[in-house]
Amino acid sequence: MVIASILPTLIAGIVFFMLEKYSKNGFKIFSYISIILMILSFSNPFVGIPNVTVAYGVVLCIMHVVVAFSILFFIRSAKI
Repeated sequence: MVIASILPTLIAGIVFFMLEKYSKNGFKIFSYISIILMILSFSNPFVGIPNVTVAYGVVLCIMHVVVAFSILFFIRSAKI
């Protein structure tokens, strides 16, 4: 599970770098993209995984929230 979170986090870092380099509002655009993708990821545990229990799906949704907001927090704190 940890590896499944590390790879998208690295990709998010690359996307953030590209947005910061080639646009004026890189962090703002990145924030919108990450929040939209986080909301879209809420359906993934219930649709993409067969026979998933509600508790397991809720834990996966919480994990998506933690990863999305930690990425935003650490990028913003490193930017200041």
